[in-house]
Amino acid sequence: AEQLVDIVTNLLEEDGSTMVLTSAMIAFSEICPQRLDLLHGCYRKVCHLLTDMDEWGQVVVMDALMQYCRTFFKQPRGQKKGSAEMIDQERRLSRITRKK
Repeated sequence: AEQLVDIVTNLLEEDGSTMVLTSAMIAFSEICPQRLDLLHGCYRKVCHLLTDMDEWGQVVVMDALMQYCRTFFKQPRGQKKGSAEMIDQERRLSRITRKK
């Protein structure tokens, strides 16, 4: 299994073809979805080429990228649980007061 992981990692980091990259991301999602650290070297390339991938591949790639971001990116300061709802509520209030 470790040999397959090495092959997938090599394809993700070395190949620039969107077809190969899409297939490698699908294989990654099936073989080792918890090994998100393997995406460090190709994260920006995958993001850049995402729009050129086929629709079904985009779904798998977006899922893997979301997992990656949730694992390795920090939560922005000032963004607490429920802050989106608070911002939405503030916008509604400002719209109401503008109409009056």
